[in-house]
This record gives sequence, structure tokens and C-alpha cells, in this order.
Amino acid sequence: DTLKSVAAGVMLAVFRPFRIGDFVTLAGLDGEVTNITPFTTSLKQIDNKIVSITNDKVWGSPLINHTLQPFRRVDLIF
Repeated sequence: DTLKSVAAGVMLAVFRPFRIGDFVTLAGLDGEVTNITPFTTSLKQIDNKIVSITNDKVWGSPLINHTLQPFRRVDLIF
């Protein structure tokens, strides 16, 4: 598992799907990226909780970067 996390950390470093400060959804969790290491990625959630996720879970699940594009669509029903 450790080797899997390191390999995923290398893939994250090479492809850079997100950076520190981006608001993302990783492994089903939303938050701002606060730290990226070879083993884990840390998120600060909206309620100020810090969550550490192993990079193999980050790389193996859908990555949604909410801050990559300058505009977002919001659907409101009245």
C-alpha cells in the first residue's frame, strides 16, 4: 500500500490535476487543498476540519477541480 501511495504521489506531481489552494472533490470529500506530500493530500473542509487522504485513494477516484475554470454554472429553481 505504501508503494501504491508513492506511485500515485508521483503521478499527481507529474500531471498536477490540482494545486495547493484549489477547491476540489477528492475521494468523495470537498475542500481546499492545503498540502500535497508523496504519501498524502490534505484538505481543509468548509467547516475547518483538516482531512488527510492517501494518494492512492486520491488517484483512484474521480478528481473534480472546482477552481480550474474561471466560471461555474449554478442551477436555481424558483
